[in-house]
Amino acid sequence: MIDSIFKYSNKYILAVLVLNLLVACGGPADTTAPVITLNGLSSMTHEQATEFIDPGATVTDNVDSNLSISVDGEVNSDVAGEYTLTYSATDTAGNNASETRVVTVQDTISPVVTVLGELEVSINEGESWSDQGATAVDTVDGDVAVVVSGNVDSSTAGSYILTYTATDTAGNTGSATRSVSVTVNAIEWSLVWSDEFNEDTINPTKWGYMLGDGTLYGETRGWGNNEKQSYTEDTVNSGIVVDPEGDSVLYIDATATPNGSTDYASAKLTTEDLFEFRFGKVEARMKLPETQGIWPAFWMLGASNTYGDSWPLKGEIDIMEAVNLGARCDECTGTDGENRTVYALHFGSQWPNNSLIDGRTHLADNSNPADNYHVW
Repeated sequence: MIDSIFKYSNKYILAVLVLNLLVACGGPADTTAPVITLNGLSSMTHEQATEFIDPGATVTDNVDSNLSISVDGEVNSDVAGEYTLTYSATDTAGNNASETRVVTVQDTISPVVTVLGELEVSINEGESWSDQGATAVDTVDGDVAVVVSGNVDSSTAGSYILTYTATDTAGNTGSATRSVSVTVNAIEWSLVWSDEFNEDTINPTKWGYMLGDGTLYGETRGWGNNEKQSYTEDTVNSGIVVDPEGDSVLYIDATATPNGSTDYASAKLTTEDLFEFRFGKVEARMKLPETQGIWPAFWMLGASNTYGDSWPLKGEIDIMEAVNLGARCDECTGTDGENRTVYALHFGSQWPNNSLIDGRTHLADNSNPADNYHVW
């Protein structure tokens, strides 16, 4: 038996040596998997209804080169949702590798709202107008319904805003607006009375004088205002003259009268019983006097005694009054002292229970109204 084992031992040793030699010549086994690198992020979003282009991936291996990558899964960019792409590679030793990318398809684009017609509309009060509306188109949903908010009252002057809103199935909202301005009908003025003072004397068919200190008209001395002058029709106090600019103008001057019944004299012109109107606009171009104590006024009284004859039951509109122009004024703007004129409405019950609305205003450049002509 021993002889038999030994007899074949050389063959056993030879076989082992040959096997060991073969293993040594082939080197160690490849057990390392390929490495897959994604191009771009492993989690990404994509806009619905737009083409999806896979950024792909690359693969490297410690032994093999030029390995290919297979991709499992697909992205349907027309349908919102979450999609998984799996990138795989296998080397020649049979080692496998894979990476995944999650793509979320979603609609984030708002519908585009298009206003039909003009974006800015202006109509006259009372004019008929109808809204042309708007349309909306969405990249995913196509045509989308438009909801309008706001309204236009063409019978009432004002500014109106119409808002057109559209929302797609993903909840994205788009909007646009139209502005509509309803304006008061333009008034075409027609001149019915004027006086350019182009005559040599004051026209008695247009102007009358109020005279004295007020007592001739049932007023207390001083016209109820503690006025220091008496009104006259003397040309010293009023008349028509050509000014330095060559214009024919009405002048009203206040003069001192130390020997008169009052300290001063002036003039008060009126259209009472000569011209009256109910609706319209009254204006005058005037250059005002300035000094302490001077109080020029341009004003109107009601012509009807419907509500009584006592002041101010007829009503009074003071278009312009100027008090102490040029005098020191700590609360005035500008550098010319008092530069404000007064406007007022007197109405309601008999004095002293009457109502008053008044205010003061200055010229845009804060200049003194006595420096030049201005229209009130």
